[in-house]
Amino acid sequence: MTFSVSHPVDEMHDEMNMVGSWPGASSVVMHKLPRELRWMHVKYGQLMQPYECTVKFQNIKGDNCGQWSQDAINNLNYSFTKRNDVRGINLWEREPKRNIMLQDPSKYRGQLGAQRSSYFFNTDRVFIVNGSCTKADGNFIGNFFFKRLGDTGITVGSYPINEVDVQQLRDAGVTAVLDIQTGTDHR
Repeated sequence: MTFSVSHPVDEMHDEMNMVGSWPGASSVVMHKLPRELRWMHVKYGQLMQPYECTVKFQNIKGDNCGQWSQDAINNLNYSFTKRNDVRGINLWEREPKRNIMLQDPSKYRGQLGAQRSSYFFNTDRVFIVNGSCTKADGNFIGNFFFKRLGDTGITVGSYPINEVDVQQLRDAGVTAVLDIQTGTDHR
């Protein structure tokens, strides 16, 4: 399974890692692709160089000989970290962790061919196709932050993703949220 994420790692000695909830994926170094891709082009409007890593795992639960089955391990959790050993920094993504739900291959209907891509973009539900899967997450979800703009009554920042983030906004006097993300951002 190949994992991809986009994040501007701009400091010397910074690296991206994927940390998964299954054996062999406790901390996997990601590498920036050597070529630019039309990576979520609708969202970013430019070519991007995402980070990728490949993790192999076997579906050996039960007596299914590695074939997909409902009772096998089909739900996996993971997240990304930005790490700099020289500066002693390890920045984890905000919770909740990302999720992969491997789907029954008998329900695959050529979704990748229809979208002319080998990537499953921003979705938890993926299929193993010809023995592999490439899951593309849009971006690294860093710390939650916001800032009030002078005396305007307007506060800007990253998007809230849990109750703690919403409570921080409420405690700061924020009374409404305008979400300017597009449908593509939520997929």
